[in-house]
Amino acid sequence: MKTFHLSALVFVAALFAVQQAAAQDIVDFDRFRVLLNNGQRIEARDGILTSDSLTATKSGGERLSIPREQIRAMDRYKGSRAGTGFMIGAAMGLSAALLGYAEVKSDPYMEVNEDAVAPVFIGFTLGGGLIGLAVGSASKKWERVPLEPSAISITADGPRVTFTLRF
Repeated sequence: MKTFHLSALVFVAALFAVQQAAAQDIVDFDRFRVLLNNGQRIEARDGILTSDSLTATKSGGERLSIPREQIRAMDRYKGSRAGTGFMIGAAMGLSAALLGYAEVKSDPYMEVNEDAVAPVFIGFTLGGGLIGLAVGSASKKWERVPLEPSAISITADGPRVTFTLRF
């Protein structure tokens, strides 16, 4: 019985997705990049993708219009990896401080000034985080845009569910 309810729910969600996809013939993109069939790569802004063409503005302000059948692949800009870089860098800095502290504590001939430990940990953690932030800011995140009108994707906050319907 539970299988029937789950199947019915999936079927209703798929029908809703088909209806939404049919209603949304035009898609807007703030910043994106396109790979054409001839191998040319174009990065542009303010794109409008319809069922037959893509219109956008290149970086110099030049308007362009590309027939949809000439587009091989398209990616939308999703921001930078600054947060991830900061977290990785901070973890590396903290690890370096912990290893240094463990090394000094294990040496019987060295004494540790306990008042100076916290500033060293904070400094190494923030220093590593700032280096990671700089590296992550230079790395861009892109998301592939499905170009087939029959590919329908339903995404939730939890696990990702994708339905593909061919017409």
